[in-house]
Amino acid sequence: MDNRKENGMELLDGKKISLEFYRVVDMHFGSFVFRDKLLCCNDESSPEDGKHPSIFPLCTVEADLTKVPKDLFVIATNSKGK
Repeated sequence: MDNRKENGMELLDGKKISLEFYRVVDMHFGSFVFRDKLLCCNDESSPEDGKHPSIFPLCTVEADLTKVPKDLFVIATNSKGK
């Protein structure tokens, strides 16, 4: 069963969907336990401002990645080499 959210699809309470997202974690100093709100917008294009009135919370994701082997993480650096 594909529960992926498609553009224009109606979200119903209690119906499962899947969304791709990523989280940046500092491998040396970051917490591997997090809780984040995923936001949603019904507009045709995403607003540039995260505080736009058309944006609303979809759900809260909680994860504990402390037991995930560190070699499964993709290690990358930013333009400042950090």
